[in-house]
Parts: sequence; structure tokens; C-alpha cells
Amino acid sequence: MVPAENILETYKTKSGTPERFRRDVAEIVRSYRHSWDVLGELAQNAVDAIQRHARTADKDYEGQISIEIDSEKFEVVVKDNGCGLSPEQIPVALIPSGSFKRLGKDYGYKGYGLTFVCFSSQRFEIETVHDGTRSRVMMQNNIDWLADTKRDDVPKMSWDVAEGYDGMNGTAVRVRLAAGQYEAKFRAIAALDGFFDWAVQLKPLEYVLRTRTAIGCTNSIFGRLERPRVNVRIRVNSKKWFEIPFRYLLPSECEYVKKSYFDDIEEYAKRYADGKLSREVKRFRGIAYTPPAFKVGAYKPFEASSAIVVCGRTGLSKLAEEFGVTESLRDRIKLSTGVHLALHGMPTGITIDDWEGRGSFEQRFFVLVDADLVLSEQLDSGRKGISSYFVTRIVEQVLNHINAKSHGPTNESLRTFSRMMLEPSSSGGVSGDLGEDAQTYVRNRKARPRHELEGLAIPYAPVDENEVIALFFDLVGRGLLPGYRVHYLSQYATYDGAFAFKVSLSENVLHPGHPLGLGDAARARFDEGEKQYHWADTKGTSWFVVEFKPAVQDLVTDRKKRIDEVDVLVAWDADEDKLTTELDASFEKVQPSTRRLFGVTHRLSFEGKECDCILLREVIHKLAARKADR
Repeated sequence: MVPAENILETYKTKSGTPERFRRDVAEIVRSYRHSWDVLGELAQNAVDAIQRHARTADKDYEGQISIEIDSEKFEVVVKDNGCGLSPEQIPVALIPSGSFKRLGKDYGYKGYGLTFVCFSSQRFEIETVHDGTRSRVMMQNNIDWLADTKRDDVPKMSWDVAEGYDGMNGTAVRVRLAAGQYEAKFRAIAALDGFFDWAVQLKPLEYVLRTRTAIGCTNSIFGRLERPRVNVRIRVNSKKWFEIPFRYLLPSECEYVKKSYFDDIEEYAKRYADGKLSREVKRFRGIAYTPPAFKVGAYKPFEASSAIVVCGRTGLSKLAEEFGVTESLRDRIKLSTGVHLALHGMPTGITIDDWEGRGSFEQRFFVLVDADLVLSEQLDSGRKGISSYFVTRIVEQVLNHINAKSHGPTNESLRTFSRMMLEPSSSGGVSGDLGEDAQTYVRNRKARPRHELEGLAIPYAPVDENEVIALFFDLVGRGLLPGYRVHYLSQYATYDGAFAFKVSLSENVLHPGHPLGLGDAARARFDEGEKQYHWADTKGTSWFVVEFKPAVQDLVTDRKKRIDEVDVLVAWDADEDKLTTELDASFEKVQPSTRRLFGVTHRLSFEGKECDCILLREVIHKLAARKADR
């Protein structure tokens, strides 16, 4: 018997109306945020199906997963030889919250994943074999229906069912994406517009599959037997098939880290304690440590294990480089040092602590925490996080392992060992050995003309963003740009930093003759009897967003950044001809009487958006002139 073509007959939640159905589907779809989420959900379903089949299959059974990407047809195909689905199970798997999986047994059980994949697609097709019955279901224009709230014609299911089929169990899902149209049709999943930017390249595709999907199985890391064995192959645009490991991608696979890597902590501890060995011999690029499992929670505790790799952010960056991951994709994946979550063998893509608020030592540790599947009930449909309570408990345990003095004859901690980590210079060499490229860079920098203000740490015109940041903080630290206080500073956030600004009456920033001093509004506060002045926007927010660039035009041409979200741009210089002629921007000097922050020199306007600018070249010129006048 062929099931009904109207999916609403399976949908029993609430009133079962098309309106209610659309709202439930939309809520699930908009909870997904990443361009790889379609792959993530399909890979999870394939692994679940293989593991369920393995519970009753013979001992020689091996799982097979194949993934095909076709950028010309905008299609993704994921096949497995798992247990398959019966005709009755298919519509259940497609409706919101429809699931026949079990908590604690399967990766997916909430019934969200296939709903998201189906209704975020232009065309969805599933062909599956289960115990002698082959079923094929096709649905079209799903994303169009979801995007057009005036439509009440729920996409129909076209069926083809054949009983007595003698083929093996398994499932193939073919999805045609509406690539390039998501921002206009359903903005919440606009990230899918960028799917084929990276998924048509084998190495970046493997990188994503092994760090963000169930293909990156973590069992071997924690000493668990892999049953069944799973073989994975990928193919792009009908070219050659490639086998990839069914294993999480750790920094130890990076050629840069491999050159000096220890996966035996006791072995390294002996080397560290050997007084006959030099410091250079003891240095490393990676150390791995898997401490004993730990319990988390009081009422219903679950077990978690951790794998700690001391490799620094450089090790993760080198790994991404070796897999051809572009800077834009790396920014979205953000696989860096920190604490990352997996669930009983499956990476979730969740970073529960990125170490940003901690010291430099923590930022040398990449930590993978693998928790019981029981924790999966904490995850929302888009798998964006777990409760802060469990985050705190897990991170506490990780830090205890990092700080524990339990390794080797000298009873040292991982934190102590991390001091021996090799950290490369800008040339790719190691600390203390700049390398030829870096030495050339230093020689060229010394050949640059000096700026006008003597005594600063960088006496030359900065040529990159890091030098601009260093010069700005040198001016702040010497009191030449007073009042600025760091709220946060990060190379991994969208914008470089957030600052607060506060000065007291005693500080010489209000003098009318100061070339960089505060304007009339600030002086008026002191005239009214206030003892401090602090920057605040119209809503009362006391901090502001700061972006650093070598030149002002770099912000205008950076399409990842929005000028109206930047309060202050700190740059060394500006090409005013390029700004006004080529880019059609406005770059005007500020009126001193309107200056709300010390040192602001210009106002940048572009396409109706504005921000203040601190042009360090002009700041230094004015400070040097003021010093000469004295």
C-alpha cells in the first residue's frame, strides 16, 4: 500500500493545519545557521542508520557512506548501507518532531534534522530499502512554499513503492539546494548560499566533514572500539572517488605539528626532566594527553572524556592551511584552541569555551570533550550550545587536568610543559630564529623613514594591522592618548575590539588649546560640576566598537565589515584621493569643538554610513608639534 501524498495526514501536532505546519517547519529551519548543516544532518542520519543495522547484522558487516557534491546541479547526495526506512517511517521522519530514534542510543532523536534538510531544499528525494521493500519519495519547491506565507499548498509527496525487492538495505538522499537564493527567500539560512564556495574542493570538504559532522568519529581517540567499521568516500562534480578516514581531524595530522609531536605524555615528561638535554631538544609542536574520564552533574550525572592537545593556535592554523581552508571559511568554522564538544563519538561543532577571556597559556590548548549521548537532550535543533551550568562544570574539569601536577618524575603539569612549545614567527620559523623572510622584513622596516615622535616602541610608519595596534597601545600606555580602556580585544571576533573611555577633571584633555582634546560637550559636563567624563551612546551603552586598519580605505573595501557598526576606526594613514574619487567616500577633518573622544581626527562617510577615525599619522604629527612648541 502506497502512503498518502499529503504529509499533513502524518502531521498530528496541534490542529494539523497547513498554517500550523508551516510555523513548526519554519521554526526548525531558521534554527540552523551554518553552510555545512545540510551535510551535518545527512551524515548524522547515515551513521545512525549504520549503527542501528549493526546491532542485528553479522560481525563482518561494514558501513558504507558515499557523499557526492554537484555544483552544476546544486545537488548533494548522501548514501548509506544502514537499516533503511519503511514506507511508514518516511513521512514520520519528515514532519517536525517526528522521530523513531531513541535518546541515549542514536545521535539524532528529536526529529528536526530531516525536516530541515527537506524544507530548505528546492527538490528533495529519498530512496530507501528496508527488509525487501524499496521506497522512493520526491518533494519539490519546498523552500518556495516555506518562503511564501500566502501559499497553503503543502508540497506533495510523490511515491514509488516496490515490495519483494532483493537488494540490500540502505538509504540515498538527494537534495537540490536553492543556492544563491536563500538570502532573498529565507534569510535565516542565507549561509547556504555559500555552500558550493567550499564544498566543491576535496580537502576543505574533508576538513568540514571530519570536524563538523558525524564522519569525524572520535571513538578511536578515546580508546573505544569502532563497530562496525565505516568506510567513507567523497566525490565532487562526477570526478574520481576519494576515500577519507571515518575519524576526527586532530592537529596531529598536520605536517607542521608532526615534525615534533608527542602522543605519550610520560615519554615527554622524561625528556623534560632530563637535565642533560638542551632547551631546544625539549621543545615541541604538539603534545597529546587523554586523562581519565570524569562525571558531570549531580542529579543525573553523565560521563565525559577529554583529549587535550598542546599545539597553540598556530597548529590549528597550519592544519587548516594544509587542507586548503580559505580565511573566510576558517572564520566561520572557528576551529581554534578552546574546548570543543562531541557526543559519544560525534562532533557537534560547538565550542563551549574559546579561551578568549583567559590567559595566553590556556590559548595553547585544543581540547575535545566527548560526553554521553544523554547530554544531547540539552541541544536545540540547530545544535548551537548547552546550558551554562554544564559548560562551567566541564571546563572546570578540563582546567583541573591541565593544571594537575601528575606527569613524570618532576610531577609537572601540562601548563608547565606548554612553555616548551615552539611558536613560529611571521616567517614560519620558530622563536629566536626569525628565518630569512622575517630578517628581510626587519631590514626593510628599518629602512623606512621614521615618524616625528621619538621614544615610541615602533619608530616607523606601521605597514600592517598588528603594528597599528601596537602603536596605538603604546600611545595609550604613555598617556599620549589618555582615557581609553579595553573592554575586549580579539582577532577572532567580527570586529577587533571594544573600548570604554573615561577621564577625570585632573587629566589634561579638556584644555581648549590641546590639538587632540575633547570638545564642548565634554567640557560642559565638568562646568556643571561632574568630576568625570565617560563616553556613552544615546542608549547609555558605555563601550564602543573599534576596528584597526593600516589605511582608512581598507575598511571601506572590506565587505565583511559594516561601517555603521564601527564607532572608531584607528588607522595609520588614508589615501584621500582613492577614498573620494574611486570609492566615492567622504573623509573630513572633525571640528575640535565636536570631539567626543580624545584623539579623533576625522569623520569617514560611505554609502550613508559613518564612523569616527583616529589617524595615527596626524595624531603623532600634532603631538610632536605640541612637544616642540613647549
